[in-house]
Amino acid sequence: MFGIRVPVLSALLLIPFASAMADAHGGNEPPPPPATKAALIPLVGHVGLSQHDECFSAKDVLACLDEAKERKADAVVFHINSGGGRVDSKQRIQQAISMIRRERIRTIAVIEDAGSAAALIALACDEWYALPGCKLGAATTVLASDDGSVMSFNKAMELDPDLKAKYKSWQCAQDLEACRDTGRPTILAMAMKDKEHEVWYSAVTGFAPKSTDAGSELIDSKEDILTLTRTQLVQYGLARPADSLQHALDQIGGYNKALHAKMRDLMDDHAERLTKAFRTAERIRLDLAKATPKTSSKHPGADRPSRDSNDEVEGIRTADRNNKLKQLNTAYEQIVKLLNLP
Repeated sequence: MFGIRVPVLSALLLIPFASAMADAHGGNEPPPPPATKAALIPLVGHVGLSQHDECFSAKDVLACLDEAKERKADAVVFHINSGGGRVDSKQRIQQAISMIRRERIRTIAVIEDAGSAAALIALACDEWYALPGCKLGAATTVLASDDGSVMSFNKAMELDPDLKAKYKSWQCAQDLEACRDTGRPTILAMAMKDKEHEVWYSAVTGFAPKSTDAGSELIDSKEDILTLTRTQLVQYGLARPADSLQHALDQIGGYNKALHAKMRDLMDDHAERLTKAFRTAERIRLDLAKATPKTSSKHPGADRPSRDSNDEVEGIRTADRNNKLKQLNTAYEQIVKLLNLP
């Protein structure tokens, strides 16, 4: 995945709503209405601070969300394929997703893999689509030292129980709130972050920290950190299945292909169009120079063409020059338009 920088959106691309949505949802409840304008933002690689290959930052995501709002998108689709990363960046992205949800914009996670911080980002999204082989969870905190080594949070904090409790409370608060906002059981977030929690599932009562009836199934024991597979995500009604990213997008409705390209590289389609416009203008300018007769100051009538000056030939040249001037003006207008895109 390429580094992501400042995004520039072009017109939102609309894709017809696929009837497969109802089939994918299993018919248990009506699916949400299709999106008419949805911005696709890939969260691929490490959740970090800087902008480089295999990394995306909170700054990048926030800039793209601002663009999506300016373009009046009614849904934002996050394609998540990340093993996790920095807690502070995760928190900023979570907060941004929560804020955009409050503006009645659908937030959708298409999960290829979502580990650690990326799993907690997914928790803030309204809807999940699970791709083949995906996993979600394992969000325990580790502390990294300057030499690149890592240590478990519990190990690092074992000498100061009060600091450990304070830090865990601060970290968990936002993740629990994300679950409450999206209607997911808070036990999921707790079990992803700490192995001291059990998770049980019952077709009658749903997820719970303990067995609730004879049909309860132990999903995660106290010896393990919760990680959910694609089969589990679909089976327990947490996500809709999708065969591919495109299949998920077809079910969602419409998406902004330009934003997807923008997130993959600096400038991308916009820069390419601008470069082509400059090249076109330069080519026309050179053609215009060739079509303009040269003059000489050594002879009387130097303001007249030095070549054939009969009316017919001069008329053809004048028409050709005028045509190329119009083409050049059109090329410059295109450049100005591209330079002034919002």
